[in-house]
Amino acid sequence: EASDYMEQIRAQERKIAMLMQDRKGEGPANGVNGAESVQAKELEALKKEVEGLRNDKKDLQRRLQKADRGFNDCNKLYQQVKKEKDGIMRDLESLGTSFEEMQEQNMRLLQNMKQRDEEQNELLRQRMK
Repeated sequence: EASDYMEQIRAQERKIAMLMQDRKGEGPANGVNGAESVQAKELEALKKEVEGLRNDKKDLQRRLQKADRGFNDCNKLYQQVKKEKDGIMRDLESLGTSFEEMQEQNMRLLQNMKQRDEEQNELLRQRMK
């Protein structure tokens, strides 16, 4: 949109320059007051339009900068959250691995306890005989 405004401003400035040239070319003897006043009004209208376009351009630039800052803020926040998420995922993986190791250790301990109980029961049976 800014390039469109710039093109409109340039076109209006060319019109203003042409009107100023026409106005300079007319002297008091050559000019017709009615035509001069129409050109003067048109010139003023064009100047106002150019000023309005410049203001629109400035407003668009401010809005673009604001949006750009908002994007950068969001991007920083996203990167921070992503790092936190990655840290949490590493912690979860570590916990999962530790849990699996504990499960395996529990299974071995239970197996050892079962084997000892069987051995003790066998010894008791032999003593009772």
